[in-house]
Amino acid sequence: MINANIELTDLCNMQCIMCDQNYRNKQVHNTKPVFFSFENWKKVLNDLKKFNEPIMITPSWAGESLLHPQFNEFMSYAFEQNNNNIIFDDFRFNTNASLLDKETTHIILECANMKNQRKGTFKMIHFSIDAVKRETYKRIKGQDLYEQTLSNILCFIKQREQNNFEYPKITVAMVVMDKNKNEAKEFVEFWKKIFNNPEICYDWPSGERDAIYFRKLSCADYKYAKKIHKETVTGLGLLKKDESKGCILKDDAW
Repeated sequence: MINANIELTDLCNMQCIMCDQNYRNKQVHNTKPVFFSFENWKKVLNDLKKFNEPIMITPSWAGESLLHPQFNEFMSYAFEQNNNNIIFDDFRFNTNASLLDKETTHIILECANMKNQRKGTFKMIHFSIDAVKRETYKRIKGQDLYEQTLSNILCFIKQREQNNFEYPKITVAMVVMDKNKNEAKEFVEFWKKIFNNPEICYDWPSGERDAIYFRKLSCADYKYAKKIHKETVTGLGLLKKDESKGCILKDDAW
C-alpha cells in the first residue's frame, strides 16, 4: 500500500515540548509557513488515480491540519470524488483536536460514512492528547486547552454514537515521557470509561476498534525513550515483565 502523507499546513497552534514545532520558531521547513492550495489538493487526488496499488491518505504531517481555512472543503471534495474507492482505499487523520468544532465533526462523520465507497475507508482518527490532567497537558502542549480539547473529543464520540456510525475508529494517544508517565494508568482508566472495549496498545493501533495508544518518544536519546516507554507499558501490564527484557517493539525502528 502506498502511504500518501499530504501536509495541508506546517502551522500549529501548539508548542509541544517533544515536537520540532517548538524549536524552529514556527518555520518547520525553514521557510515561511504556508497552506496547501485547493487546486493542488485536486491535482494530487487526480494524480493518485494513476496508481494501480492501494492508496492510504493521511492529510497530516508537521502542522495542525484543522488550522487550514478550507479543511472541511478538502475533506468533502476528497470523499465525493472517491467513488467506488477509485482514488484511495484507506484514509486516516491526525489532530490535536483543540479546533475540532461541531461543523468539522459533522463533515468528518459524514465523509466517513458516505455510501459511495467501501465501509471503513475512513479507518481512523488519531487524537494526540498526551495527558489526563490539565496542568500536565499545559506543560507538555504549551497551551491551556485541555478542557476545550476534551470537550471536542467527547462531542465527536457522542455524535458518532448518536448516528450509530462505526467509523472512523478513534485513537487517543500519549507520547510517554517523564512529565506524563505517572499518569499512564489514570489515562487508561479514564478512556476505558469512555470507549466500549478499546484496544490498549504500545504499537500502532490496528484500526479495527477504538484504541488507547502509548507511543514512544521520538528524540535524540533513543535509549532513554525506549527505556521509559518499555517501563511504562510493562507497568500497565501491556508487556509482561519476563518478556520485556530484550523485547523489540514494532516501532523500535523509528
